[in-house]
Amino acid sequence: MPIDFAITNDFLGSLSESENDILENLSAGYSMKEIKERIHLYNFRLKSLRHDRETKAIAYLV
Repeated sequence: MPIDFAITNDFLGSLSESENDILENLSAGYSMKEIKERIHLYNFRLKSLRHDRETKAIAYLV
């Protein structure tokens, strides 16, 4: 398995269930507003999850 696939799989495996739910909904074409309603998130929680996901992504890129 190429290293980029291994890093991607490791990154995706590090995401929480909520973070995975957001990514799955984004991949399905839902807007952030729709996702927030679909998985019952408040703005603060959504921003927190986005920040956590971005922080993890940066760590995997470094």
